[in-house]
Amino acid sequence: MFVPMFLMLSATFAGADEVKSGALLQTLPKDGQWASYLIQINGDGKDLSLNWKLRSVGTCFHEGKPCRYLELEQICENGSQEVYGYSLASTVWRSVIPEAAFGKDKNPFESAVKIWIQKDPQPATVVDSIDVQDPILASIIRGPSNNLKVEDKTETIVWQKGELPCRVVCGTRELQFAGYKVEFISRVLRNDSIPFTVAGIRQELKVSLGAVEYKVSIKADLRDHGSGAEPKLPQLTP
Repeated sequence: MFVPMFLMLSATFAGADEVKSGALLQTLPKDGQWASYLIQINGDGKDLSLNWKLRSVGTCFHEGKPCRYLELEQICENGSQEVYGYSLASTVWRSVIPEAAFGKDKNPFESAVKIWIQKDPQPATVVDSIDVQDPILASIIRGPSNNLKVEDKTETIVWQKGELPCRVVCGTRELQFAGYKVEFISRVLRNDSIPFTVAGIRQELKVSLGAVEYKVSIKADLRDHGSGAEPKLPQLTP
């Protein structure tokens, strides 16, 4: 059967743009690579800023499977802060994740075999999942799960080394915990030339508790990336 060329091309590009997972961290970078971000939060009449640093910091075998250590460090230079009672503090998350769990449309953190949290000034402890300590952060890492699509136009991130054109994955997610209902409207900016491929995040949160509603916006932009990352918690092994 004859199929017009433009229809074949349309089908090809539609398949290429299909998104099955909005998880932030899908791509496994080379060991030692890192990326840092400026996080700006607006809500509760406050404008807050903090920093995130993602790093790949070593390999190991767990139950015969090759795994990678990933650390997510949140740095609050002005000390702990709050937005509508939600605490933001300097924290390091360290995870052991099988290398096979990484890849397009996957969600590696769902397959983590071990996760530690170290929140200043407390010692590190093991947790079953990020949700146990921080359901909001867990939802941000998971990214949007509903109404997923790639926007038609790219968006440019301006950082210290110039401009970075990004494809934009958008969608929504809902979360309920402790009587709260949280709706996330998310836009994830991606560029394959940087570690983890995440160049920026745009989040609008609508938080409801009964008839009371709060709104929070979160903006993350790439600050820098490179190689030679050093672990913050190297003593923690499975």
